[in-house]
Amino acid sequence: MRKIKHLAIVVAALSIMACSSDKDRSTSEGVAESQTEASTPVTSGKYKIKSGTIHFETSGMGLKGKKIVYFDDYGAKERVETYSGDDPLEGYNTSDGKKRYYVDLENKSAWIVDEYGSRGWEMEFQSWETIERQGDDKFKRVDNITVAGKDCEAYEYNGLAVFAGWQGLTLYHKQKPDLLVEAVKLEENVEHDASLFGVPEGFELKERPAF
Repeated sequence: MRKIKHLAIVVAALSIMACSSDKDRSTSEGVAESQTEASTPVTSGKYKIKSGTIHFETSGMGLKGKKIVYFDDYGAKERVETYSGDDPLEGYNTSDGKKRYYVDLENKSAWIVDEYGSRGWEMEFQSWETIERQGDDKFKRVDNITVAGKDCEAYEYNGLAVFAGWQGLTLYHKQKPDLLVEAVKLEENVEHDASLFGVPEGFELKERPAF
């Protein structure tokens, strides 16, 4: 039951986050089917910071957790670890810049999600200038928010969610009724080992998800 509830939170987050992406860049997280709708592949340069580590606190539906995002090559390489409460990590999403994978730690296996590795996993934060240029009246500019020590530009979407970000990084996402994903620590220009973003040695690699 815990896993089902946690999945519901993630799905809710993805559905609203996809709406705030640039119309020419479909960067919603983790759902392979959505990638086929993208008109233009996203290349490296999603973020304005080359590398880093972001620690998020998450809450929703009575559950608290955390998320850790490691990125390099301006977001083309990206690993996302999501934790529910004090439970150990069961698996994570990762991108090596060529393909995107889900790594199952319990079963020592990994499957290829899609061939859009250069997208990374997290949503690129679009500047208000970009949003305004799109002419979508569902977005409304709101006051800047300080998140993880950064002065973040912020906007509201359709009265349902608020997003805030800095240098292309989405650092804050609040969605009705009670979903909150907020960065609490941001480390910039971190020297990550390339193996962090690949499939661990000895893991079985599968061509497609097995549900």
